[in-house]
This record gives sequence, C-alpha cells and structure tokens, in this order.
Amino acid sequence: MADGGGGTILRPEALNKLLAVGAAPGAAMLVTEKGSLLCSAGGVGSSELAASVTANVYSTYIQGGETLGLGKPRVIFVDCNEGRIATVQVLPGLLLIMMCDRAQALRELEAQVMALRDRLVLHLDQVVLDGVAVADAP
Repeated sequence: MADGGGGTILRPEALNKLLAVGAAPGAAMLVTEKGSLLCSAGGVGSSELAASVTANVYSTYIQGGETLGLGKPRVIFVDCNEGRIATVQVLPGLLLIMMCDRAQALRELEAQVMALRDRLVLHLDQVVLDGVAVADAP
C-alpha cells in the first residue's frame, strides 16, 4: 500500500479482492462510521443505502451503550428480510459489514466477519491518521 514516497495510499482494487475472498458466499462492505461506502464485494444490492443504514445502527447502538454503561460489543447482528448482517469495527472510524443468507448460523457469520476484520487490520492500519480514518479526516 505504500506509494514509494514514504506515504501510504488506499488501493480500492486490492481491498475489493480481499473483501471478495473473505465474504464468499455472501457480501461485504467497508464503510466509515458516518456511512460512506469505501468498497464492497459480493452480491450487495443497494450498497450505499445498506452501508449508511447499517453504520447508523452501529453508531446509535454504541452511543446508547455508552450512555447506559454497557461495554462495547464485539459484533452487532441485524436480522432483516434479505438475510443477516454483521457489523464490526475494523479500526477507529472504519466498519466492516457482512451480509449473508438467513440459513447461515450466527456463530459462522461471527467467525467469518472476525477473520476478515483481522486480515483488513493488517492492511488498513497504515492508512489511519491519529486514530481517524483517512476517508473521514478533515
């Protein structure tokens, strides 16, 4: 991910490939906590809407949990008509969202999203500045 000049750049094509391998047979999206879609892979229909709504659910849940004194969840699951959605924070400001068929067990989905999250951390740790995702930086 280095640009040759000492800095780092985000390569969406590489991230899409990484997401595609980790998301099979479902779909995956990498989004900012504000809901901006960075990249996606798999059968994601209206990706931007799904990213925005899911990021909003995640942020609202985290804020509510802090207010009530609850710990931060490892993974947030949402069950909807299209299937199951798992959301996890990759790095500060970045979320990984995975969608799968309703037939997939939650434990399998959790294992899959955490494995992909761990792979993404290795690649994305270099493109975060002062704890804020580059995509959301002012």
